[in-house]
Amino acid sequence: MPFDEMFGLFTGYWNSILLYGVEFEHPERLWYLVPIMLIFVFFLRKSFVLLQEKNKVKDVKVQRRMWIYRILIFISRTIIFLLLVIALAGPILNVKEKIFGERSITIIVDKSDSMQLYDTSFVPGLQAELEQQIPVKVATVGSGSRSNIGDGILTNLGKNRNILLVTDGNANAGSDIGDAALLASDLNASISSIQILPAENDYSITIDGPSKVLSHSEAEYLITVKSSKGFAENFEPKVTIDGQPYPGKITTEDETKIMAIRPKLDDGQHRIEASIAVDDYFPINNKYYKTVKSVPKPKVLLLSKKTSPLEQIFTKLYDVEKMDRLPAKLDEFYTVVINDMPATSFTSSEIQRLGDFVNDGNGLVVFGGDNSFEYGKYKGSDLLSLLPVNIGAGEKQPRPDLNAVVIIDVSEGQEGFDSLGLSKAHSLNVMDQFRLNDNVGVVAFAEQYYTVSGMNKMTPDHIADIQDKIQRLKFYPASSCSNVRTCSNIVAGITGATKLLEGVSGKKWIFLYSDGQYFDYLTGSYLDYAVELLEKQNIVLYSTMTTKTKLGDITYTFEGAERALRVLAERTGGIYFPPSDSDRMRLLFGKQEQKETSEEGDTRSIMVLNRYHFITEAIDPTAKITGYNQIIPKANARLLMTTSLGEPLLAVWRYGLGRVAVLGTDDGTAWAGQILNQDNSMLISRIMNWGIGDPERKLDYYTQIADGIEGEQNEILVKSSKYPVAEGLDFYKIEENVYSATFKPEQLGFGTLANNIYATNYRPEYTELRLNPQLEDVALASEGKLFKPGDAQGIIDFVSKRSERVDIQKKKVSWPFIVAAMILFLIEVLARRVEEQTRKD
Repeated sequence: MPFDEMFGLFTGYWNSILLYGVEFEHPERLWYLVPIMLIFVFFLRKSFVLLQEKNKVKDVKVQRRMWIYRILIFISRTIIFLLLVIALAGPILNVKEKIFGERSITIIVDKSDSMQLYDTSFVPGLQAELEQQIPVKVATVGSGSRSNIGDGILTNLGKNRNILLVTDGNANAGSDIGDAALLASDLNASISSIQILPAENDYSITIDGPSKVLSHSEAEYLITVKSSKGFAENFEPKVTIDGQPYPGKITTEDETKIMAIRPKLDDGQHRIEASIAVDDYFPINNKYYKTVKSVPKPKVLLLSKKTSPLEQIFTKLYDVEKMDRLPAKLDEFYTVVINDMPATSFTSSEIQRLGDFVNDGNGLVVFGGDNSFEYGKYKGSDLLSLLPVNIGAGEKQPRPDLNAVVIIDVSEGQEGFDSLGLSKAHSLNVMDQFRLNDNVGVVAFAEQYYTVSGMNKMTPDHIADIQDKIQRLKFYPASSCSNVRTCSNIVAGITGATKLLEGVSGKKWIFLYSDGQYFDYLTGSYLDYAVELLEKQNIVLYSTMTTKTKLGDITYTFEGAERALRVLAERTGGIYFPPSDSDRMRLLFGKQEQKETSEEGDTRSIMVLNRYHFITEAIDPTAKITGYNQIIPKANARLLMTTSLGEPLLAVWRYGLGRVAVLGTDDGTAWAGQILNQDNSMLISRIMNWGIGDPERKLDYYTQIADGIEGEQNEILVKSSKYPVAEGLDFYKIEENVYSATFKPEQLGFGTLANNIYATNYRPEYTELRLNPQLEDVALASEGKLFKPGDAQGIIDFVSKRSERVDIQKKKVSWPFIVAAMILFLIEVLARRVEEQTRKD
């Protein structure tokens, strides 16, 4: 190797060490330096080199020179062995290297039906203009109602390639676009998109809501109308139930109209049809059909020793039987409700019978009051073993000390929005909730993590230090990232937090604040690895997104990132807080000191803590309560609601195959009357319906057909003690007394099969009519860009820049340290020769 090339490598490696530090494949080998240094010190005190004995050397200057010489030799040998030990430990450097990609581009054109709404006439001209300077390949994907964009990307992906999509991004078949982006990032390939514009106006209509409801109970259905270019015509959707018009409330949001209806249906099967009378491009998506089965009221056992206002609500929705003792047989009931009863009301055998009932797949709902929980001798009772809560003791039993790490994402966020500022504000807010004996640390991350503040008790000095350091955090610019996908490396942030929590005992929590930018890669193995890091130490993670929800004129909600943050939290037993609820993290700390508040006396508002559960989804209670029980969620329970000051209020868990819910306030008799009013009673019915589960599961015979898609396989399920027979259907057994058969509906509208009605709707290709915001996520994750239709020069410049660029790669380099040790050894040998010659002279 020429000297100038070797010198250049040395310089590059040295700069890499200064800029990015060094990692080691075998860091434990660095401990070899300890015995080596001890040996060197020992010989230094004796005689490291052959010199004349000290008593033979009378000249003081010569003695001093000999001593300096010995010290220099000691330093030289130390450095030599240090370099050799470093080489033995396997140093890994982050080295800047030039990456040479393909100076070409592949244009993938979506040919599915929905693309007829967009102007793609520019494609031939764009191709011709690009071909004048770079090689161009054109591929097509999709046809008719099939849009398999992900498959098209995977087929054309290759190392260092550039792909340009001409698509609306609304895939309905094949591989996921996000998975394709993940592979592209691994291959150092880019996926860019053209921001195509709609040329035709079209409207689609859909119906969302439950397919099975309880007889005469209220259920909400949303009729959604979407447009490709906005609502040029003034119209309202027409809704009929069993052929009769049904009015609803309409709201308009951007390019979407939503009508909400809340019918109460009789027993039996019902048809809901929604339509719009418009002159648009695809008439096929102007009607939508939905079937709903209204089933008889399930039987519920209400155990109560007093008259309860719950009876009035329950009677409207369920077949209620009230008793003051647990009966000998429970088979006919779907759920048991215990209303404000002491534990002494149940014998051990009754608790055993109740536990078997729940374990078999049934429900148990427990309401509090002044005769239950801490007032009803629940602590230490057999009944408590069935419940997702323990009994607290209020002020007498403060919560245990907590070990917590706050993780802050400092990667560059959305342009024009200070997501880091919001993260700082939330971090400082959560700091106010910790107590003196809590151990708290802070980690920040972008491409890599770094410790902002180590674990320490929350003394005034530590609090001031943390607050100062958080305030001084700065953005890590995206331009400094070696790879856009790693600009916001959440796995690195979690790694840093888990290292801070290693070896500490007690409860461990992590609070994660991020805008979610670049998080779409966080799927599959990446997500599993992050969860594994947390589960090893029994760490619970709470997360929130610090972001706005719009980017330009495109609705942009970071759905993939939000999904990843939610999975991270839920799989570790934590909670994901949407941006609108991020301030509710304070409720996790339990009972808060009552400060200045508009609530008088002991009045508390009810707060939803976890919105991602059947019971609490899309509800915002306005009720206030004047009393509550001292309950504490168990480790495997899910806390769904608290009071406004953080006292646990609603907790649930699964017990065997069954479900158990506990509401830590009363039935409305004294404390929680507002829960029963029209604005809040849905909470009670949600709790009960969750406990009941499938209201047909105890029937000996039923059939079930889901609404289907035109031309696609649909399934009919039959529960029967005998093998079912129906013309044109071949059934097979899937479990005890349950049979399945498939059929393919070919006609839109309602159909009948085995005395069951079902609906068949248009294909998903005609539902989503605007550009999918995931295209921007894909471009960000793969270092691609979004281009205007005529920006040929911008595309050429982008491809040219990517064809030769600098990237940071991890590289194992031992030889520079070995060579440096050899050079230093040769210099030492030469110096010794000179010294020996000088002494002879």
